[in-house]
Amino acid sequence: MTLGTNHGARRALFVYTSAQAEYLAAARHAELSMKKVPHLGFLYLAAVLKEHGIDCQVMDRTLDAFGPDELAAKARNEGLVFVGFYSDSITRDAVCHWIVKLRAAAPELPILVGGADAYRPEPYLNAGATMVCTGEGEEAIVEMIRAIDGELDPREIDGIAFSVDGSIVINPARQPIADLDSIPFPRRDIIDIDRYHDWRVLGMRKPYTTMITSRGCHRRCTFCSVPFVSGRTVRLRSAANVLCEIDELVRDFGIRYITFKDDYFAVDPDWEREFCEGLIERGYDLKWTCQTHPSVFEKDRGQRLERFRRAGCDLLIFGLQSTDPDILKAIRRSPREPEIVAANVAAARKIGLQTVVEFICGLPGWSRATLEADVRFALKVRPQYAAFYPLMRLDPSELFEQFGIDGDMCGLSNRELNRLGAWAYRRFYLDPRILFPTVWFVLKDNPLWIRHGLGFLAGQLFPWFRPAGRLAKVR
Repeated sequence: MTLGTNHGARRALFVYTSAQAEYLAAARHAELSMKKVPHLGFLYLAAVLKEHGIDCQVMDRTLDAFGPDELAAKARNEGLVFVGFYSDSITRDAVCHWIVKLRAAAPELPILVGGADAYRPEPYLNAGATMVCTGEGEEAIVEMIRAIDGELDPREIDGIAFSVDGSIVINPARQPIADLDSIPFPRRDIIDIDRYHDWRVLGMRKPYTTMITSRGCHRRCTFCSVPFVSGRTVRLRSAANVLCEIDELVRDFGIRYITFKDDYFAVDPDWEREFCEGLIERGYDLKWTCQTHPSVFEKDRGQRLERFRRAGCDLLIFGLQSTDPDILKAIRRSPREPEIVAANVAAARKIGLQTVVEFICGLPGWSRATLEADVRFALKVRPQYAAFYPLMRLDPSELFEQFGIDGDMCGLSNRELNRLGAWAYRRFYLDPRILFPTVWFVLKDNPLWIRHGLGFLAGQLFPWFRPAGRLAKVR
């Protein structure tokens, strides 16, 4: 049965509370204004539901300040089929708070939850959620709607959890979607695409959007939740399918910049070649960026980086995490990776391709001496950007299993990690070898960036900076 056949026009609502909007440290709220990206998961679900007679809206707290009262009023006035929340371990408490408030205001409203933290459904069901999708949602959401409509027993739906008379039922896991080409393209027509951007990238242009070309990761980094959430293999969309989506983005939305959100971009060299050559043939006025593992370019480095550049890539992100060989081995990374990253950055610089090298502050065994070594490496290698992020204790991950939310990993508090990270940003970006080429690039290639970027830079370099216009936290 096609959903909606007997119900006329139907609408559903997705709500994105955002880790940034709820929890970003006050000193870093400028980052929120710099980066506002569409939530691809919602847009994929909306595309699936459209095929089954349900239209969708998205309310995004990174864009607009709204609270549970406004949400409840909308649910009551518009007769929504359901309200759906995305949640991860960082936003778990905030999402549960929203659910409690919404359930009190709309006792009969179906409330659904999915996302990286949904493998642990109990907090959301105890807060009042109707069902929690514990895995990928594109197939499960159709059956969840049938359960809401009384056409299917929730016990028959793999990959969900629900409550019956106060008892929580967790059904068997649903198998990951093997054929990613079978999923319709995300519904970007239901959002205002002009409101999204990532001005942390100096070459940023609008209109802007995000994409994925794969799901999952076969690496076993101890700090990462991706293998637990998306699977321990990389499932690829075909290059032809990805290129077809790009055709739609350029044709229908005039997109000029794309961030690929894959955790492991271009894992397959044959896929990479077909994808890049397809973009080169199209000749679009399009730039893009991606992040990938440092070892991806070990073979045929120069030739492949040149092909990336010709295909429109203007920024490559490498997550090095640390230069300390003992820390790298402890997080299940190779001690050779600093050497590989150095070669990648040097080869990219020769052809005019910008790079980012990312480090994590606060891994087990980490210290100020570790950070100083990382900064020295970054200044020696000289990528266009370096990032020094405090460790996020992602649940699930091996580090979370070992240390939990409060276990001592390196003897330093989060406040100290943020302070040291700010020192590292100053040390790197105020070095004349980095500062002057960066200023010249902005003035020459993208002066529009200046009106967006000054507050962000101040927040990164000087943690006591307090930009105006932050979103209010929900109480």
